[in-house]
Amino acid sequence: MIMGRDGRFVASSLGGLAFGLTLVTGTALAQPPQLPRFQASVDVTSVDVTVVDNGGRPVMNLEPSDFTVRIQGIARRVVSAEWVSLATPERSSAAPPPPGYSSNENATGGRLIVFLVDQPNIRFGGAVGIRAALNGFLDRLQPSDRVAAVGVGPGSAATPFTADRERVKQVIARMVGRGSERSFGVYQIALSEAIAVERGDAIQLDNLISRECADEPPGPSLELCAAALQMEAARIASDGITDGVQMINTL
Repeated sequence: MIMGRDGRFVASSLGGLAFGLTLVTGTALAQPPQLPRFQASVDVTSVDVTVVDNGGRPVMNLEPSDFTVRIQGIARRVVSAEWVSLATPERSSAAPPPPGYSSNENATGGRLIVFLVDQPNIRFGGAVGIRAALNGFLDRLQPSDRVAAVGVGPGSAATPFTADRERVKQVIARMVGRGSERSFGVYQIALSEAIAVERGDAIQLDNLISRECADEPPGPSLELCAAALQMEAARIASDGITDGVQMINTL
């Protein structure tokens, strides 16, 4: 299934796990009674896929032959590709139902889109470019789409799902980068490496020492480098874990 901004394609194929692929799990062959028998089954699975042109517009006239699907390097045949429009025509607002009743007369269809801004991990002043990109994205949405904006961090602003674009833009304008520049020395330690060392991964620590302390001669100098490296990894891991917990709590 291929999704565009105004709709989606439903794609099916044989022999795989994506694009509605069919996986043949065995072969049904006549065998002598003393040999085990295997049965074949065919499953068709459809998936959503976004296909847009260079201008971000959905491509709607695709055929099964336009898709190439490989599972573990093996080509699979795409059976079908169907465009499913998500855009709904605008209609005049109906009168609200009386108290105690509900109605779908004012249903808008469209998509639900969430902007999640991770403020603690955006450097101070770095949200300016993000706001410009989000506002440009908002201006290109369909009228039926509804958007929510959520900021990560204590006291961050947020909106519910709404079609009021200006309200969303005002909330995004109040979101700022809260991250600070962190300097832990001259060592190059990735967060995943730091967390592994903090969790007692001796092999990862040895790899870091071999890489970052390669210029140190054996002896006290190498031991000091290894100790400083381990302390720096502990600080990086602590900050990364704290940021992760904060984001999870916000979500």
